[in-house]
Amino acid sequence: MEKEQENQRVRITKMLLKDALTKLLYEKKIEKVTVSELCEAAGVNRSTFYKHYGSQFDVLDDIEKDFFHAAEEMLTHNEDGRSGICSFLEFLKKEREKIYVVIILAADTDFIKRVFNIPPLRYLSQENFDKNYTERQNEYMRIYEYNGGYALIREWVASGCKEEPEEIEKLLLHLSDYAS
Repeated sequence: MEKEQENQRVRITKMLLKDALTKLLYEKKIEKVTVSELCEAAGVNRSTFYKHYGSQFDVLDDIEKDFFHAAEEMLTHNEDGRSGICSFLEFLKKEREKIYVVIILAADTDFIKRVFNIPPLRYLSQENFDKNYTERQNEYMRIYEYNGGYALIREWVASGCKEEPEEIEKLLLHLSDYAS
């Protein structure tokens, strides 16, 4: 029972830190966020912070891990009859406030690759590779497709997810067809 309460406290502490970092990232870049101000915003002692994280970048990594875990979990257990891509887009729309930080404010090039390695999105690009191209040419096409798809998704999230997920899925599929 005591161990369970400790785990609950750890989860709450991490949640407070992640929520505080999310809010701070709307104001400034991750490089400008200090551990002190993060702890103050979360209402967490610095020594408690260092029990769980080494820096604000570790908290951001944890936010990204949560994103990928939730996205993969949702896509793996997709039972709403929608395509994997459409379900993924619906997930982004539903979690827009949290996703905004990960996709818009703090994303890097590794993040783009990780997004497009989520199974339904990876399948989308793999099915379009042409056997007549070399492996390197296919890699160039994959880079083009990843960056174009990511730019489309990023703009959609940044503008408030105004279009329906089905419309964005259609554009992504068109982009995928165009790249092949």
